[in-house]
Amino acid sequence: MSVLAALLLLPAACSACLAEEDRPVLTIGDFNDRSAFYREGEDQPGILRYLEDLLGVDIRYIHMSSEEYDAALSSGNLPDIVATRNNLSTILENGVALDVDPYLEEYVPNFLQGAARLTYDVYKQLGDEGDGFYFFPVRIGYNGVGFSNGCSYPGGYILRWDYYAELGYPPIDNEDDYLDVLMRMHENHPFTQDGYPTYLFGTANMSGYAMAFRAGVSVDYWAAYKYQNDIFTNEVYDGYTEPAHSMWWTSMAWYNKLYRAGRADGSFDMEIFTQTSAQFEAKCSRGQYLGLHNNKSELYNESVKADADTLTGYAMVPSADTNLYTNVYQLLGNGSAYMWFISANSAHKEAALL
Repeated sequence: MSVLAALLLLPAACSACLAEEDRPVLTIGDFNDRSAFYREGEDQPGILRYLEDLLGVDIRYIHMSSEEYDAALSSGNLPDIVATRNNLSTILENGVALDVDPYLEEYVPNFLQGAARLTYDVYKQLGDEGDGFYFFPVRIGYNGVGFSNGCSYPGGYILRWDYYAELGYPPIDNEDDYLDVLMRMHENHPFTQDGYPTYLFGTANMSGYAMAFRAGVSVDYWAAYKYQNDIFTNEVYDGYTEPAHSMWWTSMAWYNKLYRAGRADGSFDMEIFTQTSAQFEAKCSRGQYLGLHNNKSELYNESVKADADTLTGYAMVPSADTNLYTNVYQLLGNGSAYMWFISANSAHKEAALL
């Protein structure tokens, strides 16, 4: 991310730095509730200052509400560089994204060479019948954790640790074990101590990308809605028609198991299809979900105030059913909701490409 090509090609950017007296002001538009870079109110990361000096620009980062973002898409009055959120069709239909294809050879030549060329070829298909290049994926290249002597996100199954302890910590070696534990927990605790119903599993949305974090079961990066690449071979697959390499189908199979297990006794949360993020977070804070796709700390943080030895909260149970990796090449980036485009009305198109 961030002044696009700086992520894709810093060396080329250095040679094109602008003179100090001619520094343009580049605006970057992102969401105030889901920023790919930093959230509103947080300190601006030093990388932006670094990029300003490197590229000879001043950067103004704008956090927009969903309403402001939708209005800007309709009017075309957008920042120079803009985030996407599962709305590529609307962006293309409104004609607000710049076709950067004519600029890439001059400003981002490395994006057309080597492994990055396949990234370009795949993402070009998101344009108008294969014509033009409009969207830049984020975090293509090697996953950052590997370069800090780390590895991938710790894999395992997340659940209510206090209820799990009551069961004697049974091993969870696969998804069926996980579901069995959740069902046993629900049998013992159909309601929270405050009288709220409990549910087998919760997630903030129904996307395959979110569900890929469940035990790290996916070996594919989900990108561009449809395309995925195997993290070990870098083969590219169709994310909808290749079930063996599909976060989406893996997720749907899991939801189906949950539904079949919980439709009779109400332990499947039907509101998962329609609830807002705020409603989801409230249920997590009350401990209503027995399992989660991402860890949450609010329940424990509140419980520990009353009991320093409490086990009430969510924790991850390590599992053999987990893929750990490091220094994996993210050919297509790391998420369909995190892409960027340059506004067709930008007055600083060339500078934005730097």
